[in-house]
Amino acid sequence: TACLFLAGKVEETPKKIRDVVECSYAVRFERSLEYNSPEYQQYKKHVLRMERVLLQTVGFSFHVEHPYQHLLHAIKAFDGDTDTAQMAWNFVNDSLRSNLCLFVKPRLIAFASIFLACKVGNKELKQPVAVTDGVETPQMWWEYLKVEHSMLVGAWVVSGWCLSRGVSAAVEWRKERRLSLLRAPRQCFLLSLLFSLLHFVCPK
Repeated sequence: TACLFLAGKVEETPKKIRDVVECSYAVRFERSLEYNSPEYQQYKKHVLRMERVLLQTVGFSFHVEHPYQHLLHAIKAFDGDTDTAQMAWNFVNDSLRSNLCLFVKPRLIAFASIFLACKVGNKELKQPVAVTDGVETPQMWWEYLKVEHSMLVGAWVVSGWCLSRGVSAAVEWRKERRLSLLRAPRQCFLLSLLFSLLHFVCPK
């Protein structure tokens, strides 16, 4: 509740503390909260106290770097098409449903999303050429950006675990491979893509 209240201020869409408290309470406890009741006052004070804790925790710094700028720059630099860019953009959006951003830098999330989009769409980006001592050597685009292949795969595997409901369910899916991608929920759809990629990159 405190995060929502603070986020509204940061994004210049502030909401009244009364509205935030009443809505949060109704969702959490499935009953209304009477305005100015002792319970309301206690809940309100707790939200305001937690808001101060959040501000101190982040050091009053709200500059957040997102993967989108890195994604667009790489797509443009390596002549990626619109479909690849859109699919990678969607994967970045999906990553926000997990806590991947807490473990992986935005730059790597962007490049991992492009990598996954290329694999799913069966496409390749332009190979850049590195010049060393006058010798031209073609490289994969992620090598040119000084990113290891394993890091690209690992970023989305981590995201898959974050979105999965349990390890056993994910392992069961990989064994049976009977999941219908079109009928699966959004989280299961992303998870199935991640494990398909893992099987493709790291076959038995």
